[in-house]
Amino acid sequence: QALSRVTPSELAAFSTKAPDVSFEMLFGLDDRISELRSVVQLALKKSHLYASHGIRSPKGILVHGPSGTGKSKLCMALAQEMSINFIHVKATSIRSMMVGESEKAVAEIFRRARSTAPCILFIDQIDALLSQRGQGQSSEGSGDRVVSCFLTATNRKEALDKAILRPGRFDYQIHLPLPSPEMRRAIVHGLSTRMPLRLSNPFIDRLVQMTQGRSGRQCLV
Repeated sequence: QALSRVTPSELAAFSTKAPDVSFEMLFGLDDRISELRSVVQLALKKSHLYASHGIRSPKGILVHGPSGTGKSKLCMALAQEMSINFIHVKATSIRSMMVGESEKAVAEIFRRARSTAPCILFIDQIDALLSQRGQGQSSEGSGDRVVSCFLTATNRKEALDKAILRPGRFDYQIHLPLPSPEMRRAIVHGLSTRMPLRLSNPFIDRLVQMTQGRSGRQCLV
């Protein structure tokens, strides 16, 4: 049965429930949504197009940017829209396991994802598993050995082992920066549609100015 409906006992610590997040809930991210859609949906649903042109489909996707910019929700919304199996893992929950157990857990997660394909495997806070050498991990560690086709997110790209960023591991990267004035305007406008009162354009302009330098999450507060 689909992992979105049944949680295997071996993966009880990880989320396999289809996330209740949609792209319509993510304001100001239209460009990133289109980018992620085109890469993942084309790779999963029309992989023959890559093969016919002698091109290998993206093997891994890294979504990175400051905290609170919507990386995790963007990935979750993709799984919800595509209605396919979904495994969501926080890398910190694996890193905290006893020595030897974390490697087994990572291998099991990828085995489950392969056995239930098509499946989106989303590992959040990937920097906790694939940190630079000298920070408690080696580029030959468990995470590196089992990296295949999956979706990851981090707000600390600079902490990742440089070997992991070579072509063939993360073939595609999507950057979510702090929202621009246009993105903040879209966020404010999107939130205002849920309010009983209509906000005036001058008031929206002021809110956009007041939220300069804030992440999308901070704009929601």
